[in-house]
Parts: sequence; structure tokens; C-alpha cells
Amino acid sequence: MDTIYEQLKNYCDCLKTSDVNADNFNQNINQLIDLISTLTCWKSKPCETLLSSDRQEVFDINAVKSCWCDNGLMIVDLYYKEVKEETIKVTVQIRNGVQFENLEIDTSDYSFNVYENKLYIDLSKYNINDFCSCEKVHKVIVEYTAGFELLPECLLPIFCDYLQYVIEYNRCDCNCDTCEDDTTNEEPQEPDTIEEYIQNSIFIAYKRQLETISLCGRNNWFVGMVV
Repeated sequence: MDTIYEQLKNYCDCLKTSDVNADNFNQNINQLIDLISTLTCWKSKPCETLLSSDRQEVFDINAVKSCWCDNGLMIVDLYYKEVKEETIKVTVQIRNGVQFENLEIDTSDYSFNVYENKLYIDLSKYNINDFCSCEKVHKVIVEYTAGFELLPECLLPIFCDYLQYVIEYNRCDCNCDTCEDDTTNEEPQEPDTIEEYIQNSIFIAYKRQLETISLCGRNNWFVGMVV
């Protein structure tokens, strides 16, 4: 199976042969992946990227309703995209006074809705409505694999353009004081030529393409909903 390194190497036809064959080519791609992951809010901790990897989310237990048909059902919005459903594992942390115990939930007690990117968890077996019990469900821990094994085809042109920039940036081998960019930031101007309009349109299109994989703006991170 191809990797993202091979995918970019084969697709980005504007790269110089010397750059593709360079020892630091994979390092440049790693830097590119890290950059895009930061721009699209995939980094919740150091070294995390949009590439497929193991994730962990910890959810609080909110208000519990005991009179509904869905008694004890907890619904959580998973933060990451491209979830591998078969890798999901759910654990409840039980608190008894100052003691904590982790219990793995059976797979028959939860299911993943791929259309909503939500996980439905049945907590009715864990006495969450028994207020006289000393044992309380304290946290719900969800572990799963999520992310991209290969980049979407529509995003390859953007990644190739970014990769060229990263390569050129890393090519600078002089001292920092002589590599400083002395250009000044100017307010963006409305395009007044066809070329400027096209360039501006490409910029907008790139931005919207990256938004298709972006996690920015998700407000339900590490928050559980119990009905």
C-alpha cells in the first residue's frame, strides 16, 4: 500500500529530481504534515498530526435522565474525522470515594454512527441513576484510531504547493540574521487585473479545500451528553 510520502512523490510533478532524491525529502514532508495539521486543528498535543494514529478522548458525565426510553444512553461527538470504527474501545472510570477503577465496556453496549461522527454508549448497567450507591461513573474514556492513511485526491495540489514552499524554506543554509525577510506586511488589496483575480480565486479555493478536513471550530471536544 502506498504511503503519503509515495503519494506526494508521485503526484507533485513540479518538484525537482534533486529534491525528491534528497535525504531530507521525508523530513520535509513531515514538516509539511505538521504545518497542515496545525492549520486545520488536528494537533491537540505535541507531535499529533492528521495522519492515521491512535486517539483518546475523555468525557465527563453530565445530567442523567431516568424516565426516558433511552435511559442511561450517553451520546458523544468524537472530535477527530476518519474514524476507524473497528478500533473503538470504551472504558468507564468508576469512583468509590477516593479510589478509581477502569472497566472496559462490552462492544454490544455502544455503537458508532458514521453519518454523525457520534458514539452512542449504554451506561444503564453501571448504576448511574442509583444515587445511594457509593460507586459513581466518573469519566468515560474513548480510544480509537482516526486520521488519513492517504491524502484525498482533491487536496494533493495544495499539499504539493505547500511542499515546494517548505523545501525552499529549508534550503536556506545561511545565518538567521542574513535570512530575515525585510518585506513589510501590507493590507490585502482588491484584485484589479485578471491575473490578480485568478490568484485570489485560487487562494480562496485552497482555503475552502483545507476546510473540508479541518477540525477547527468544534465545540463539543471532551464534553459528553447523556440523555
